[in-house]
Parts: sequence; structure tokens; C-alpha cells
Amino acid sequence: MKKQTRLSITLILCTLALLLSSCGKQAHVHEYSDWQTILEATCTANGAQKRKCKTCSNTETSPIQPKGHQFGEWVQTTEYDYHACSVCGFREFQYIQHTGNAGSNAQPSTPIIMGDYPNFDMFLQDCKETKSGIFYNGTHTSFRANLSDGMYSCDNYVIRIPFHINNVEFIGSLTGDPFQNVKIIIEDRTTPINITFKDILIESNDIILESRSRNIDVNINTMGEKCSFIVTSAASGSSGKNKDSVTEEAGHGENGANGKSAMFINGHCIFTCSAQNTVIKGGDGGNGGNGGTIIGGLMFGAGGNGGNGGNGANAIQGENLADVYVIGNKVVTITGGLGGNGGKGGVGKGFDSIAPNGATGANGTNGVSGCKDFVYQ
Repeated sequence: MKKQTRLSITLILCTLALLLSSCGKQAHVHEYSDWQTILEATCTANGAQKRKCKTCSNTETSPIQPKGHQFGEWVQTTEYDYHACSVCGFREFQYIQHTGNAGSNAQPSTPIIMGDYPNFDMFLQDCKETKSGIFYNGTHTSFRANLSDGMYSCDNYVIRIPFHINNVEFIGSLTGDPFQNVKIIIEDRTTPINITFKDILIESNDIILESRSRNIDVNINTMGEKCSFIVTSAASGSSGKNKDSVTEEAGHGENGANGKSAMFINGHCIFTCSAQNTVIKGGDGGNGGNGGTIIGGLMFGAGGNGGNGGNGANAIQGENLADVYVIGNKVVTITGGLGGNGGKGGVGKGFDSIAPNGATGANGTNGVSGCKDFVYQ
């Protein structure tokens, strides 16, 4: 009995000791230092900041919101207005119809198109995240993109060459993927520009090179083993719907879309083709869709007409067509796209085959080189 009493007293004392010990401990409360910036926010991208507990190793991170563009006053040109961010150079364009007096103080009337246009620096920043070897100093007038390892990953991108860049060089790789769906736009300028493509293979569904400025010299040099600028075929029209009808026509096929040119240059352009093989080709027109067929007509339901094929695009288009210089014994192919095929007419059905068939759509016209002269040296 005494042993039991002593055991009970011991258990009670131990329990009290444990309770007192746990009550004496308080939960740790973090005491953080001030936020420290670890990544500066830009006009459009988040930054980051962190802080650390002064008494333990716990840290917290938090995003810093983008600063937003700091736009200056609108600048008016003959075709559009724009204002530029004073921090990053990003330009916002507004295509308008002006009323009143011309000049920078003229008030725009109805906007036609409002769009955001990435500048050259932003293009490079995006690419630097996945591709080393692309470098640019904003104070320089030259830009060089070394894509020779075939790992370039900025496909589907619009490259806008600003007015102060006078020399651009793209160095590619014949073993990597093509430079796909890239549109290169030369912004308004008063100075000539030289663009060199060395072993660059470009496939696109849009215009590859476009110059907005007029009366400027655009000198394009293709170098290396093979340089190609090929616009893929335009979309074909969809076929008309088949119908189970007594007198109603089946659906007509849609027209194919027109092809796009590989080069669209307003200024005077000279191509110097020194690559072993150079191909510049406009996009093919899309095929017209087939007309629908009457599948259960009892009297005079007619088949639908086939759609017309789209027109092939010229390889090079613009206000001042290009001169082309071929140096040495090289193979140079500059051709327009093929016109799309017209869609077949749908079949009509009725008594004694009286119901007429749909007409076959017309083929699209072929594009041409678009070049003014070929000069072989």
C-alpha cells in the first residue's frame, strides 16, 4: 500500500513538472529585418524582395509589382502616332486619321488600330532567358544574334529594328530547327540599314521582312552554305455543307486565302546573294473548298460551287522593287508562291439528273519574283 502511494505521488509530481516545463516555453515569434530587393522590377515584369528573421534562419519572399511605362508625349508621323517610354524605350503605336492642322499638336480623330509593339531590347531580354550568345548594347548601332548552336527558342516573335540600329547580323545553324514564324520589321528611319543572314533558314506564315520607311536603302546579304526565306502556304477554304434538300442548293466552298510575301520593302533594296544556295519564296495561295453535295434531293437541289483558290504572293513586294546581285557561281531561287487550286463543284441530284452540279472554283494566280532586275557578277 505504501509502495502504491509513493508511486502515485511520483506520477503526480512528474506530470506537474512536465506541465510546468511546457508552460514555460512560448512559441517563437519571428522578428524580420527590412525588405531587401533581390530583383528590380521593370516596366512590365515583377521584381522580388526578401527579408530574414533576426533570430532564426526563416526567410520570406514577396513580389514587387511592375513599375509601368512612363510615356512621353505623342509623336505624329504621316501614318501613325506613337509615344515612347522614357525608361525602357517601349513604344505604343496608334494608327489614326488626323483632322485639322498637321504637326505634333494635331488632334487625332477616330483610331483605326491600337496596338503594342515590342522593341528590340525586349526581344533580347526574352531570348537571353533561354539562349546565351545574344548580346546588345543600347548605345551601339549594331546588333548581332549568334544562333549557330541551333538552340534558338524565340520562334513566333516579332523583331522590330529601331531607327538607331544600322547593322543587324543573324548567324544561324543548318543543323538546328528553322527560324520559324518570325516577322522582322524595320521601323521608320532616315539612315540606310544593312541586314545579314548567314546560314539562316526561315519559315513563316507571315511577312518575314517588312520596311515601313520609304526612300531608304535596305541592303540584305545572304551568306553561308544555305539561306532560305520561305513563307508557308495560306489556309485553304473549308468545303460547303452537304444538304438533304428538295430544292435548296448545297453550301458553296470557301475561297482559299492569299499567300504572303517573304519581303515587303518600301525603300530601295539590294540583295547580295553570296550563300551557296539562296531561296526567297512567297507563300502559296490556299486551295478553294469543295462545294457541298445534295445527298437526298428529290427534285432540283443543286450542288454548291467550289471556292476559288487564293493567289500566290510575290517573293518580294514593295513600292521600290529590289535589285538582286548574284555573286559568283551560286544557286539563287527567287519565286512567287503558287496560286491555290479551285475547289470542285458539289454534285446535284434529282429526277433524271436534272439538278445541276456546282461550278468548279477558279485557280488562283501564281506570284512572281517581284524583283526589278537581276544582276549577275
